[in-house]
Amino acid sequence: MLSLIVAMSEPTNAIGIDNRLPWRLKGELAYFKQTTIYHPVIMGRKTFDSLNRKLLADRYNIIVSRHEHTDLGDMGIFCHSLEEAIFQAEKWKVKQEQTNQHHHRDEIFVIGGAQLYAQVFDKADRLYITYVEKHIDGDAFFPKIDASQWRIREIKNGSYDIAGYPSDQPHYHIKIMDKIH
Repeated sequence: MLSLIVAMSEPTNAIGIDNRLPWRLKGELAYFKQTTIYHPVIMGRKTFDSLNRKLLADRYNIIVSRHEHTDLGDMGIFCHSLEEAIFQAEKWKVKQEQTNQHHHRDEIFVIGGAQLYAQVFDKADRLYITYVEKHIDGDAFFPKIDASQWRIREIKNGSYDIAGYPSDQPHYHIKIMDKIH
């Protein structure tokens, strides 16, 4: 299953500005980690750069880049195309099954950025969307979602469930949606 996970401004769909997130929400970052841990994650080179070129722990990191092809060891790989990245993620999942490392699930996550989301959106089976309730005029955006193509699987209250949530932080909520086939 190919899943996209993103935090975006509601209502602008902005996901970034100047190659960084426009917010720092501890609870949302914890949700991201909990959701993607032990899965393969596919990201674009700019997203990798925004992570200070650090691999995400306990995940198989696949970076899509037309030019770079640095050795990342057992924690990840560079690929030249989205198709190659998906193939490498599937290959990694099979290897995990063969070595009885069943703590991973069936999902491959695409974690950004905007170019990769646009490229893979029509292929996605599931969306994990954190709607950050703040107007942001960013320079990177998530594709528009046609609600008639997606069924809401679950809604999480996000920041509304966190006792003592800081009043200077924007609230957020999370929707998980499955593609209607």
